[in-house]
Amino acid sequence: MKTADANRPIRVLSLGALGALSGALLVALVSGASGRQPAPPITEALAGPGMSVLPRLIYMGNPTCTGSACHSADSPSDIAGRMIGDEFNIWSDSDPHANAFRSLSDDLSKQIAERLSIPDATVSGRCLTCHTMPVPEPQRGERFDVRNAVGCEACHGPGEKYLEPHTAEGWYGRQRETLDARGFLDTWGVIDTTNISVRATMCTACHLNIDRDLLDAGHPPLKFEMFGYDNYVFDEGFRRHWSNPKGKMFDARLWAVGQAVALQAAKAQRDSWKAKGWDVADAEALIRIYEQGVQIVRTHFGSDVPGALDRAEITPAKAGAAAKDLAALAAGASTPLHMEVLAYGVGALVAACYDAKGAELDDNFYDAFFDALDAAADGDAGAFKDSAAALAALAT
Repeated sequence: MKTADANRPIRVLSLGALGALSGALLVALVSGASGRQPAPPITEALAGPGMSVLPRLIYMGNPTCTGSACHSADSPSDIAGRMIGDEFNIWSDSDPHANAFRSLSDDLSKQIAERLSIPDATVSGRCLTCHTMPVPEPQRGERFDVRNAVGCEACHGPGEKYLEPHTAEGWYGRQRETLDARGFLDTWGVIDTTNISVRATMCTACHLNIDRDLLDAGHPPLKFEMFGYDNYVFDEGFRRHWSNPKGKMFDARLWAVGQAVALQAAKAQRDSWKAKGWDVADAEALIRIYEQGVQIVRTHFGSDVPGALDRAEITPAKAGAAAKDLAALAAGASTPLHMEVLAYGVGALVAACYDAKGAELDDNFYDAFFDALDAAADGDAGAFKDSAAALAALAT
């Protein structure tokens, strides 16, 4: 009889699983065999369920990123126009991913494990695939520790090749002169998190890939919106350790790509549940939410393809119109989750309009934004409709 862990084994990608993306997207590792069928895009390979381990390269471990001259300085330094140096400190102190492994030992995780007949969540492949980087023993460096949770290399790629050279000032800039995203991956094992499609795909690999029986056992529910998650749901207890580009409508693009990727992930989740004979009603409801967002993305930004949206022209006028259309959907939002996804979306589009004119987010924004989120949490449809409209009106 199969154990619970058999439903979700730890995923180690073969070379054939890493495929090509067009243009600026990450692409395949070279197969080296003539006549071999093209491999799927890397975004497909990273789509889950769970985090994916790149083949053959060594994962060096979080401690190799620390040190006052590396990423655990007391304060950041301006290096090639970027404030760098304290990322590890922020991650360890204020990033929810740092607690992902420890959370497997809390009371809720123990209850879930007991209900699913999992003896110990801290060693179960089914749990580790999203609560830490599930690297096989042969690919673990001397300082790698599974207890380091969702750490540096989970998002940036195994450090074996780039760990030393990337410490040179301006290294990334020089590499970008000759390497595209494929080159970064092939040459250095670096996953280019500046690519929003890849970033969103890695997020949804866990946050929109949760088995139905886990939810029935008490696991927190499926929910995802890229702008909200990129800002750690605006929880004052959390901080992100990176900076996003300024003046480039980034938050609008983040929302648009996030909606498209989330729709793909939600459909994959629905199909997985259906194949296992589980009730798909919740997954179908999530699909309908993202379909509404993607329709607005398509209408105003000209595409619903994540890679194309990475490069699409997004102007304040387009973002403002999209914000108003998205806010108008509040009239039909009947669940807190639907309202929350809409609130983050309108917030992202309005924030991009502020950024485009060089303005900081002000009290008007935060008052309307948090009013919308509060109304969503309370399931107050009337208050949510009003606050979403007030927020969208700030997109000028």
